[in-house]
Amino acid sequence: MASTYDLVITQGARKLLGLRYLNGDTPQDLTDWSWRAQIRERESTDAVLVLDLTPYLTLNSDAVTLDLDIPATITYGVGSMGAKATWDCFIWPSINPAGRILLVQGAASLDKATTELS
Repeated sequence: MASTYDLVITQGARKLLGLRYLNGDTPQDLTDWSWRAQIRERESTDAVLVLDLTPYLTLNSDAVTLDLDIPATITYGVGSMGAKATWDCFIWPSINPAGRILLVQGAASLDKATTELS
């Protein structure tokens, strides 16, 4: 079963989050794994894509932490998400795309900026 984590993006601020896949209590080495994550307006692959998170996911040097690092310049450009926006992140062994695992999922929201940053 996937973990649940509600993702709050603060407009104009960097978002940094570390994700791990645990096998029991042991973090799984993700060296030969692939991943994909997105925020959509609602929970459906047909829903409007708010932000593709995949380009902002990298494997940390510890090989067990997947870092989500969204730059402030990107979060500033997110205009709206809607009340039903959701996100999820899938991982899989690169040699076995059919072995996809839903790592994390949850609601997604935007904490709008008050200060004009541009």
